[in-house]
Amino acid sequence: MGHRDARHRGACTDEELKREVGPAEVEAAFAEHVADAERTVRRKVPNKALSQDQFDALVSFVYNAGWKGSENVLSLVDDGDFKEAAAAISRTIYMTVKTRRGSKQVVARGLIGRRAEESAPFRTTAR
Repeated sequence: MGHRDARHRGACTDEELKREVGPAEVEAAFAEHVADAERTVRRKVPNKALSQDQFDALVSFVYNAGWKGSENVLSLVDDGDFKEAAAAISRTIYMTVKTRRGSKQVVARGLIGRRAEESAPFRTTAR
């Protein structure tokens, strides 16, 4: 049986919602996604030695925002601009919601605290 990537954007299909998923499958998928985020950080930030807190914060950010959503932050960190990277992380608190007229960006309140934690290792070492 071939590998199927369960990550996708948008609502789950009825078929996906009916499929039972056990704890081992959830844990394996989570571990795979974390490993992907770790590889992305290592690949996109080759020029800077990161503290463990900085690496962990970037992995969390990449895991949540995706590699495209985190590209600018990773570039800023690799360039050594920790202050702007912290600011960019902190600004990433919006989500797109559908409206009757299309869609709009709204603040996802749950992301405010998460982004504060993810940006902290770059704020404290900003030069």
